Order: sequence, then C-alpha cells, then structure tokens
Amino acid sequence: MRPVTDHRGALAAGLLVVQSGKRVTAIEITQPVGAGQRIPSGAMQPVQVASGTGLDYVPWAEASQVTRFYAATTIPRAPC
Repeated sequence: MRPVTDHRGALAAGLLVVQSGKRVTAIEITQPVGAGQRIPSGAMQPVQVASGTGLDYVPWAEASQVTRFYAATTIPRAPC
C-alpha cells in the first residue's frame, strides 16, 4: 500500500515561510516625546519590521502626517 501524499500542506507551509520573510518600513521613535508635545520629524527614523505578526505600527510613508499630531501620553525612545 502506497502512502497518500497531500501537497497542499507542503504548499501552505512554504507560503508561511515566504510570508514570514516580508518586511515593511515603519516609524521608530528615537527620542522621547512628552505628553502634549508635537511629534517632531527629528524624533522619527525608518525601521524594518516583519509584517503579519500582529505588531501594531505606523508605516514610514505616513511620517509627514504624524508630525501634525501631538502625543497624548509620553512616548519613550525605542530601546536600542
């Protein structure tokens, strides 16, 4: 008796490996921004993060829009 092979499982596993390698450019805060302060462009830099991980992020493409907002609470500098 020959074993039955299901190629769909292997395809799905391969797709997960490919998708886990996708990266997106997000905003990283490089210096603290106090509550009530406008978020300056100098406090941001682009950083690569894995997509599809459940991590909340703001895309780097929106950095110019972020500078129009004020921090509701203190935003700490990203850890090194």
